[in-house]
Amino acid sequence: NTSLDETDNDAIERIASEILVFVVSHDGIAQLVFEDTSLDLTKEAMDWMKGYQEHLKGTGALVIGNLATSDLRSSELAQYPGLIETLFNMVECDYSSDEMLVKVKHAALSALRNLSICEAAKPLIRP
Repeated sequence: NTSLDETDNDAIERIASEILVFVVSHDGIAQLVFEDTSLDLTKEAMDWMKGYQEHLKGTGALVIGNLATSDLRSSELAQYPGLIETLFNMVECDYSSDEMLVKVKHAALSALRNLSICEAAKPLIRP
C-alpha cells in the first residue's frame, strides 16, 4: 500500500515545518524569503497562527520570530495587518496539553520579543 495515513501525513507536516523554521533561522535565507513576494511566507505564517492545528500555530510564530531578526524586516512585519494582535492572542489562549501550551506561547513571546527590538516597531507592539 503506497498511500499515507493521517499519522504519516502529520509526521511529514511536523518535520517539514521544523525544516522551514530551521531554514529561515539563517539571516541570509530569511532575507531572500522575505523579499520574495511570490512566497508570501508572512501570510502563510499568519494563516497557520490563526488555524486550529497547534503545532502549526507554533511554527507560524517561530517563522515570524526568525524573520524578525533585522530592523528592516521587523519594521515591515510589525505593520502587517493583524500580526501583533494574533501573536498576543496566541499568548492568551489555552492549548490541548502543557507541552503545546509551552511551545506555542514561547514561540509567540519570542516573536514579539524579536519584533520589539526594532525601535520603529515598538510603538506598534505596545498595548
